[in-house]
Amino acid sequence: PLVDLRVQCVDGELSLAAQRGRAVLLVAFSTENLASQLLLRHVDAVAAAHRDDLVAVALAGDRMDPRDLALVLSTYRDIAGLTSTRMCFADDVIRSGESDLGRVDHVPTLFVLNRAGGVARRVEDVPTREALARMVAPALPPR
Repeated sequence: PLVDLRVQCVDGELSLAAQRGRAVLLVAFSTENLASQLLLRHVDAVAAAHRDDLVAVALAGDRMDPRDLALVLSTYRDIAGLTSTRMCFADDVIRSGESDLGRVDHVPTLFVLNRAGGVARRVEDVPTREALARMVAPALPPR
């Protein structure tokens, strides 16, 4: 099935359906989880290398006041040095497992969406930057 989510981000709304034609790396994460930070750094580096063809999205499952979470995510982005990743908020539908992503019982969880908008891979691990680049390569247009 195609992933058709609309999420609020620090810098405005993001529609995953509007990203069709580009691959998407979406990370479901928690700001308190160090493995999440490592994965997001890898995702950000791969996204920076493929700016025209790849979208990186960090989807925080943290439960807090939206204004506080926006500040936390902005600070997290700056501390982690993320320059190519949209920092977004998981809503109650996503947290409940009723979204197009299904249940997320582990953080971080990486979703690789192909250019058509379908989940090509779901990974509950932290691949190396090199492994991540190899993993996303089939979802990118040929060079």
